[in-house]
This record gives sequence, structure tokens and C-alpha cells, in this order.
Amino acid sequence: MSTSAEKIIEQNWEEVKKEMRKTWRNLTEEQVEKVNNYDDLVKQLKKAYKVSEDKSEEITDKINKFIDKFDLQPNLSRFEEFKNSLYEGAENVKNKMSNAIQSSADVVQEKTVDWSKEAAKYSKENPLKILGLGMLAAVTIKKLIDKNS
Repeated sequence: MSTSAEKIIEQNWEEVKKEMRKTWRNLTEEQVEKVNNYDDLVKQLKKAYKVSEDKSEEITDKINKFIDKFDLQPNLSRFEEFKNSLYEGAENVKNKMSNAIQSSADVVQEKTVDWSKEAAKYSKENPLKILGLGMLAAVTIKKLIDKNS
């Protein structure tokens, strides 16, 4: 028997015992408790089902199919795929948020430049207009910040 099959049995021992009772109803509780490894399982099944040596291979095949039910490797692979897709999704969200923040910053920068030009134009004509534009700029920037937060 392969080492991986032994590990599968060991790691899932309680579940394996339950399945042994369901699968091989001729096994007594005492026989199940005597099973500590693969060879013990073969020995106890041979006793329970009165299998001769020439039919041993048949029992071994059935045991291997039984053990395959507990092989968790396919589940681990699916878990890894799921974990990787979560990481990719999180990275996508991070990139989209970063782009949205940069876009907002660009808009604020554009508007600030426009307002600065307007302020310079009006500062020559009427200093009170500058105060009004400054207040308008402050209110607009606050609205943009509130909208993006």
C-alpha cells in the first residue's frame, strides 16, 4: 500500500471507521477496532468475509477503491483555485478603486487650475469677486470630496 493511502486513512480515521461499518457490514465492532493500518484492514476483511488467499487481490482492489473516497487532493485543488480567484477579484477591486481615486484627483486638479485662471482674471477687475470664487471653489471641492468618500 502506498504511503499516501496510509496518510489518508490516518488523517480521516473516524470517518474511515464509520464508512468501514457501512461498507462492510460483516465486520464486527471488535474487528473494526483492531484495524490500525492497511494490512490490518485486509486481515480483518478476510476473516469477516472468509476470503481465501487466491481472492486476496479482489479484496485489495475493493479496499483501494474504498480508500480513494477519502483522498482529499481534488478538494484541495478546488480550494486553491477558489482562493486564487478571490485574490484576483480583490486585485481587480483594488485597481478599480485606485483608478477612481486618481480620476477624482484629476478632476479636482483640472477644476483648481480653471478656478485659478478665473481668479487671476477677475482679481484685476474686482477683488471682491475673488472672495466669491474662493468660496465657490471651497464648496465645490467639499461636494466632490463628499461624493467620492
